[in-house]
Amino acid sequence: MAGCRHWLWLVMLGWLAAWGGCSKGPPVYPVKGVVKYQGKPLTTGVVAFHHTDAKSPLVKGEIGADGTFHLTTQRPKDGAAPGEYRVTVTSMTPGKGVEGIDKDYRPPQALIPLRYMRLDESPLKATVEPRADNDIQLSLTP
Repeated sequence: MAGCRHWLWLVMLGWLAAWGGCSKGPPVYPVKGVVKYQGKPLTTGVVAFHHTDAKSPLVKGEIGADGTFHLTTQRPKDGAAPGEYRVTVTSMTPGKGVEGIDKDYRPPQALIPLRYMRLDESPLKATVEPRADNDIQLSLTP
């Protein structure tokens, strides 16, 4: 009988762990958009949405060759939770080699002003609405 109780406790603990561990957080809604620098689509980089409540996870999207992005929270292109966001954009040329080792070393170079890459300096903001058609246009200037 004691063995059955032990087994029953293990099953209950496993069920509680599985049930309690499946917290999904707030619902997310699809978010797509375009990043332009000086009126032309930015062709590489990452867009990051930083929720203003500072409790929500960082949401990112890779910038495609045509300047488009789709935000990802947990699954590719699933979107973001509704709310206000501060936005950063990172876009760099690839570096070459290792500094101090390779003679042809070339560090990565920013393709956009550094202020867009720094959360405390970026002027970009966006709002995600609880709907399926969030389309965010980001225009960067020199």
